[in-house]
Amino acid sequence: MSRYHSYWQSATKVIEKYDGKTPLAIHLKQFFAANKQMGSKDRRTVQQLVYQFYRLGKWPEPLSVADRILLAAQCMPAQNEAWLKGVEKVPATAVAEQFTEELWLNIFPNEPAVSKGITAEALAQSMLCQPHLFVRVRPGFQGKVKAALEKHGIEAVWLSNETVQLPNGAKLDEVLKLNQQAVVQDYSSQRTGHIIAKYWPSKGEKHVLAWDCCAASGGKSIMLYDQLSPVTLTVSDIRDSIITNLKARFAEAGMRNYQVFVADVSAPLAEHLHDKFDVVIADVPCSGSGTWARTPEQLYCFQPGQELQFQQKQKAIAANVLQAIKPGGLLVYITCSVFAAENEALVESIAAKPGMQLLHSELINGIEHQADSMFIAVLRKGK
Repeated sequence: MSRYHSYWQSATKVIEKYDGKTPLAIHLKQFFAANKQMGSKDRRTVQQLVYQFYRLGKWPEPLSVADRILLAAQCMPAQNEAWLKGVEKVPATAVAEQFTEELWLNIFPNEPAVSKGITAEALAQSMLCQPHLFVRVRPGFQGKVKAALEKHGIEAVWLSNETVQLPNGAKLDEVLKLNQQAVVQDYSSQRTGHIIAKYWPSKGEKHVLAWDCCAASGGKSIMLYDQLSPVTLTVSDIRDSIITNLKARFAEAGMRNYQVFVADVSAPLAEHLHDKFDVVIADVPCSGSGTWARTPEQLYCFQPGQELQFQQKQKAIAANVLQAIKPGGLLVYITCSVFAAENEALVESIAAKPGMQLLHSELINGIEHQADSMFIAVLRKGK
């Protein structure tokens, strides 16, 4: 068996054993750990074949896993020239040509309505390649970060003094002091910080109380700390393990003055949280459809109608955290979804509540920068 057929066989095994319950990246890591004989080039090729399988969404069915791996490679021939030649399969089969002619219909045959500012066609096109890696350089570290990247020969595109585009696979933990000097954060996620800053209350004054209520790994909280201090931060998440990781990350970032707790904000809030905060950041659980080019297995596992299930949870979260905002304070609602049901439709329901004022609503289309896409809305609570 040639090494090219071995890659094909390995990719087939990875996919056949994957159940979608864990991130594909973790599943691949476990597979490679159990197959230590594979070198770095072997791993890269198998990983590419696996990810391409999921980039087609559910199109076409039915096909065996092995045949679908081949079809995916034929649909993206520029990325697979050596492998296709190695398995003696040429690109541009009739099925592959059909795929390229009606790309969006093939990848998203029954897609939910997308938000204004993006199209299903562009979304489908973006699925065919991995987004770039981005970091946000923390204040005062631009020179050290630039020098470190140059020293290690990492190609960097500086989009601003703080936003750097890097190639995927760059081993940044060996080059930079992550979280201290720079934070791994997508381009569009960084853009949310610029929008939040436009509406931030009491700029330059102390005691702006902000709650990042679905903080996850805390990237946006570190951004708020860097860009909008002085701010008194409270952070929470539903998962104990995430909070543990967040604390470690904040320590690396030099952040000490914050409060943290575990909470399910889709359930009613404790009374001591009512009318407490000037700003609540709600980066809510969602379909993640704006990040599917980075995690195409989520596209493959998605079922139409799931966005409405997320919408119900998002409504509950919004209704609960509104109680935590002081009169005149702000709700910043964020998703990494491109579906209107999770974005405009949800925000309209919040804005319809008595006293609420919609200040800003925007889909941040990251496709131009080969980045994720995100949605952000800023609303003010009436006094």
